[in-house]
Amino acid sequence: MREVQIRMVNHDIEHFIPALSHGEETVRAYAMRLLGISGDGEVIPFLNRTLEAGTPPARRAAAKVVGELADATAVPLLTAALMDPDAGTRATAVRSLGHLEVSGSIPDLVSALWDDEETVRSSAAWAGWSPPPPPVG
Repeated sequence: MREVQIRMVNHDIEHFIPALSHGEETVRAYAMRLLGISGDGEVIPFLNRTLEAGTPPARRAAAKVVGELADATAVPLLTAALMDPDAGTRATAVRSLGHLEVSGSIPDLVSALWDDEETVRSSAAWAGWSPPPPPVG
């Protein structure tokens, strides 16, 4: 089923881009979700616009999708989202950074442990990133 979804999304990706600007929040959220399924890093600039200027629910959805794309070039977007005024967006950005498992994001994840909001701190504690094992020898 997921393979069929991915093929469908990759084929029609250009049709979902305008939906990111749709007036209805639900339509924008579904478009972001489908673009995330596509795995196409070309959608990152569109998601970045949402992270910068969307409503809090849209910013949360964009942060989640950026993490699901598993594209390390998105780390700066997620790092910037750690300063979002919405705690839900910050928590989602933390989880997405943890999902990417990019060692350069460790300082940001550690900083998130000191966020004012418990949801962000909890997300940072469970970010899912584990350091590589020490060298043998």
